[in-house]
Amino acid sequence: MALFETHPEFDELDDSFVEMEEEITATLARHVDEHLDLFAEVVNE
Repeated sequence: MALFETHPEFDELDDSFVEMEEEITATLARHVDEHLDLFAEVVNE
């Protein structure tokens, strides 16, 4: 169940997120790619 379904005060935030979801996801993915060493140990075998 989505947070806004049980807490209507978050409904506006959900609407904003839906409008910017692709941009937010791309920004987070770029950050993880650029700082992969902070999120995983890269092992070359």
